[in-house]
Amino acid sequence: MKLDREIPQSIWNNYLKKYKDKYLLSCDEIGIWSIRLKKKLGFIQPYSIINKQLVAVLTFNSSKHKSFFKNRLMRNKENDVEITQEGIYELCVVFNEKNIEQYENLLFLFKKPEISQKRRKELSEHMKKIRYNRGTNGN
Repeated sequence: MKLDREIPQSIWNNYLKKYKDKYLLSCDEIGIWSIRLKKKLGFIQPYSIINKQLVAVLTFNSSKHKSFFKNRLMRNKENDVEITQEGIYELCVVFNEKNIEQYENLLFLFKKPEISQKRRKELSEHMKKIRYNRGTNGN
């Protein structure tokens, strides 16, 4: 049986890059890629690659916000979440990777906008006009 500690660090660090097309990722100071959350709430990182689990590390503005979040999280009886650490304003929540879409709204994941090729081309043309106008006006 293979353990998580036997997985090479390069695989561990780059594990969440598979979500780069769907979510906004950031790299921390030790090189591990994580999914960013809105409102500076925290981030999501791998918890166990073998068991396909992720951990959401959350920091709240007050203990009331944390309590409200915990109540919302536990309201759904079908969820498979586990609170592994809890502080006055902090919370670490472990969940199955296959259920990440189920927790998108609850955890405020930064989703990348889906832009059609037509709209992408329009935006590109618009930016070219702006750059051209800045260059001709001397700005």
